[in-house]
Amino acid sequence: MQLVFHSKSCAIKFVRSMLLYLDPKDLENAVKLAVKEFEERLKELEELRKKRIESL
Repeated sequence: MQLVFHSKSCAIKFVRSMLLYLDPKDLENAVKLAVKEFEERLKELEELRKKRIESL
């Protein structure tokens, strides 16, 4: 399924509505996975910055 929104505010409204229909336990697990993903990406970016600084 692919969704297309005409604006960012419309997409945000959709996500807010969708969150209301999710089971709280499923939502909690999804949040944990998303946080883990973002933390890993931040760590990767930090390591890249360190390597760039060291190469200067």
